[in-house]
Amino acid sequence: MTFGSYRGPHPALMLGSHERAMTTSTDSVGATAPALIAGAPWPILLPLTPLPSPPLYSAPSETRSSRLPSRNRYLAVAATRRFRAVQRRRVLKAARLGLSIIGGVALANCATLVAIHPHAAGTLLATNGSLLGLALTGHLVLRRRGGRCAPGVVFVAGVGVVMAAILLALIEPELTILSAGYLLLTPVAVAMIVPWRTRIHTLWLLLVSASSLVFIIVAPESALEPPQRLDLAVLIIAAAAVSHAGHSLSLRVDVASHVQLERINHLRGSEAEHLKALARLNRALALSARTDELTSLGNRLRLMEDLQTLRGRIDRNEELCAVLMVDLDRFKKVNDRRGHLVGDDVLRTVAAVVLRSLRIDDGAYRYGGEEFVAFARVHSGREAMLVAERIRAEVEGLAIPHPDNPPHDFVTVSIGVTVIGRADLIDTADAWIGRADAALYRAKASGRNGSEFIPSPHPAGPSRLIGPDGREMAAAPA
Repeated sequence: MTFGSYRGPHPALMLGSHERAMTTSTDSVGATAPALIAGAPWPILLPLTPLPSPPLYSAPSETRSSRLPSRNRYLAVAATRRFRAVQRRRVLKAARLGLSIIGGVALANCATLVAIHPHAAGTLLATNGSLLGLALTGHLVLRRRGGRCAPGVVFVAGVGVVMAAILLALIEPELTILSAGYLLLTPVAVAMIVPWRTRIHTLWLLLVSASSLVFIIVAPESALEPPQRLDLAVLIIAAAAVSHAGHSLSLRVDVASHVQLERINHLRGSEAEHLKALARLNRALALSARTDELTSLGNRLRLMEDLQTLRGRIDRNEELCAVLMVDLDRFKKVNDRRGHLVGDDVLRTVAAVVLRSLRIDDGAYRYGGEEFVAFARVHSGREAMLVAERIRAEVEGLAIPHPDNPPHDFVTVSIGVTVIGRADLIDTADAWIGRADAALYRAKASGRNGSEFIPSPHPAGPSRLIGPDGREMAAAPA
């Protein structure tokens, strides 16, 4: 885990264009109204209004003009590829259902009508057997060819039912009433079951109605009397009209349902996008609330959180960790003599030195003003002092002019160092920082531009400081 500073772009730059567009809001007079986040290190604009509503689904024709008649919008949606693909799947299911109904009715006719009309048993078995074979063949074709041939299969099956009824009436005149019932029922049933295209339905209706009217004309006198012919013709035309109207209404309902489902799917997709954007925004805000704006190091909030993580890591892995308190010498005089902008540049430069002097999984924080706190994994007090000396020497090597910092006349830092281990877990985080701070004051009292070490007060802690020559060094008491 990486502690302290965020080694990446500024948190505000993490926001994508969608989130940046969301970070301002406009009131009733069109002025931008900022909202500040409490606890954030710099002003952050948040929207005062809800997230923008996503555009609802609209058919291609609706994008051209909202003034188009409802019939044109209906036809435009019905002509879209997505709607036609959905309808093909529905037609395939309807075709399978319709063929199953034809096969079931054919079997039922063979079982019942043969017993009722034994003299016409041969004709009934032949016609219903043909319909059963037609239904089985249709199922086989649908299984092999799929949904694209479903309208053709339904077309042929529907015509086959009508032709079978006509042949039954012509061969067995006493069964004309039964045949007339199938002629009237078939168009209505097809309109209820099959959601195919209006053009195909109209063509099928014309063919079936013409065949039925031809049957009425050529039927023998023994089958239909003149008044019955006229009544049957009117009923067939009425059945065709009802079938066409029912198909149109059903298709309109399908179009409306399709539009509503598309809107729901679009809203779900937009909701998911908004949730992702909101999550990214929350992550950026969480990071910005824990990042010092000036130096991009962690702030005190991030320091306190990382101290808890560090405590667990020391307990788990029995590691040693150096705590360094870094303070710029006589920094107030830089601001007084050269201005705060120059002072800010100096702070950024020193923060960068502290950061690059540490490992990637160590941490650096701006503690307040010109003070910085750093954590570094070490194996001994000697290594902790080497880290501090590296930071001190690199800052001194920058040779940033500071006439009010004699005798060096350059920007320098004083560093207090302590090392914490498992024995120090009984202390609070403030106690750890307090030890480093006490070492810092000793470094200040020793003439500045130096590093001082205070060992752990616990016997089992890392109380021995080994110098560069391998000998134990004297350390100030806590």
